[in-house]
Amino acid sequence: MKEINVIPAKTKVSEYFALLLCAIFIGGFIGCLPIILHELLYPLTITQTQRNSYVLVGIAICIFCVYRFSVNNKDKYYWLLTENSLVRGRNKKDLFYLNDIEKVIIGIPAWEGLSGKLFKATHLDGTFKSSLILKLGKNTFIPLNIHMVENGTELMTELIDRFKDRIDENYDFSKLEKKHLYSPKWNSVITLKTT
Repeated sequence: MKEINVIPAKTKVSEYFALLLCAIFIGGFIGCLPIILHELLYPLTITQTQRNSYVLVGIAICIFCVYRFSVNNKDKYYWLLTENSLVRGRNKKDLFYLNDIEKVIIGIPAWEGLSGKLFKATHLDGTFKSSLILKLGKNTFIPLNIHMVENGTELMTELIDRFKDRIDENYDFSKLEKKHLYSPKWNSVITLKTT
C-alpha cells in the first residue's frame, strides 16, 4: 500500500475562475436578453432607467450564482484521505472511518427507460465510469467524483488501491439504488429510505 498519510483534494483556483466567467456570462445573458427583446418588440422605446434595471438584474444573478456555488460546493470538493479515515470539508465537517466502508463500487448504475435501451449502458460505461460509489452500511452511499479537483484523481486511485478486496465491479443495484444513484448528488452522503 502506498505510504501516504494525507492526500488533500481541493478545488483549484482555475475552477473558481472558470465559475466566475460562467456566472458573468449567465448574468450578462439574462441581463441583456430583456434589452434585446424590448428593442426587437418595441424599437427605440426603452429608457435608460430600464436599461440600468436590466443590467442590475444581470449583476445580481451573477453574484447569486457565485454565492450558491460557493455555499453548495465548499465541502463537496474538499477531501482528506488519511491512514484510517476519509474527511470531507475544510473544517473537517464529516469524518468517515475507512473500516466502515463495506464496498467500493466503480461507476454508477445504468440509465433506466428508453435512454438506457438506446445506449445499452452498464454501470461501468459512460461518462462517469471512473467515479466511485462508497457503500457504508445497508442504505448509505457516497458517490465520489473528484477527478477535476487538485489531487482528486490521486485520492480516488489511492482508495481503489487500499480497497482492492472490497471492490465490486458487478454490483447488482436495487431499483431504489438505481433511482437515487444513476444521477446522484456527487460527493454527498446519500441515505436511502426504505418503506
